[in-house]
Amino acid sequence: MQRAGADGYQVIPSAATRTRKLEFGLSKNGKAPAVTVFGFIAQPEIHVFLKPNVMRIAAQSYGFDFEYQSCPSWKTYASHLKFADTLRRNLRDLRPRDMIDIQSFLWVLGSDEY
Repeated sequence: MQRAGADGYQVIPSAATRTRKLEFGLSKNGKAPAVTVFGFIAQPEIHVFLKPNVMRIAAQSYGFDFEYQSCPSWKTYASHLKFADTLRRNLRDLRPRDMIDIQSFLWVLGSDEY
């Protein structure tokens, strides 16, 4: 996945297809965590790791209209990036360094572990 242009994002179209071929315990339908984790690790300043159930709860708690589809899609990831960018702006007084800080905030907001 890569960010492109001033007005939006571009995603490598075959990312979901390629993750279906991985043989290390992932489900065969290219789940969102597998599709998004590599961009998050490589470029945490712009990409976000998507755990759909946690993010749906976090978005609902925050009052954000998260556009979710169960199969990995650009629409879902773009909505998640928009949510993360919104949080980054709203949390700027806390000085988040990158999307790892934003992801941590989202996890606490959406997970029942906290």
